[in-house]
Amino acid sequence: PTQGAGVAKMLVPPTQGAEALDTPNNEGRAVLMYAAMHGLSSVVEELVAAGAKCELTDSDGFTALMLACVQGHIDTVELLVTPTATAGALDVQNDKRYSALMCAADKGLCAVVERLINAGAKPAVTGKGGMMALALACVVVGKDAPRTLVLSGESNYQHECLCT
Repeated sequence: PTQGAGVAKMLVPPTQGAEALDTPNNEGRAVLMYAAMHGLSSVVEELVAAGAKCELTDSDGFTALMLACVQGHIDTVELLVTPTATAGALDVQNDKRYSALMCAADKGLCAVVERLINAGAKPAVTGKGGMMALALACVVVGKDAPRTLVLSGESNYQHECLCT
C-alpha cells in the first residue's frame, strides 16, 4: 500500500496540470473517491491540496467523505470533513438517502460522528424509511453492545459518545 500511495502522490501534479483531478470513471468515481475508499490519507491530503472537489458524488451518490466513513478510515475522514463542509456537501445524501453522518453512525464510529456534528452535520436528516443517524446508531448498539452512541437534545443536538 505504501508504494502505491507513493506512486499515486507522484501522479497528482501532472494530473492536476491536465485539469483532470475530478474526471470520473464509468462508475462516476474520481480519484479522490478511490483514495478515500482505500484509506490512502496521504494521497487524499495531496489531492485536496491540489484542488480535488470533495462535493462530487459517484453514480450511487457517495461523496469521498461518505466512502471513507463506510470503510471506517477515520484518518481519511478527518482530512475530508472540513473541505467537504466548506463545499456545502456535509449533508449530501446518496441514493439510499444516507449522509456521511448516517454512514458513520451505522458503522458505530463515535469519533467520526462527533467530528461531523461539530462540523455542522445535521442529525435530523432522514434517510430511507425515515431513519435518522440516531436510529442507525441504535441498530449498531443492538449488534455490538459495547459500542454505543447516544445523541440527545432537541434543538442543539448535544451528544455523548460512550464507546469502549
